[in-house]
Amino acid sequence: MAELPQALEALGQLRRAGVRKINFAGGEPFLYPAHLGEMVRHCKETLGYESVSIITNASKLTPAWFDQYGRYL
Repeated sequence: MAELPQALEALGQLRRAGVRKINFAGGEPFLYPAHLGEMVRHCKETLGYESVSIITNASKLTPAWFDQYGRYL
């Protein structure tokens, strides 16, 4: 997985290119829960994406993660 600052920059580039909605999927996004949470927060709060979503089997989703980051989905 890319370092978090590089991932956040890539998300910003997508937004500046006109992307309005983003979905994190492929493999299991929750293998990196801290990175995923910060990317979700950044997309919604800083970059203003209209929609942020995650496709997951939920096997690694925790109530604590959802309490902290769920409002950004």
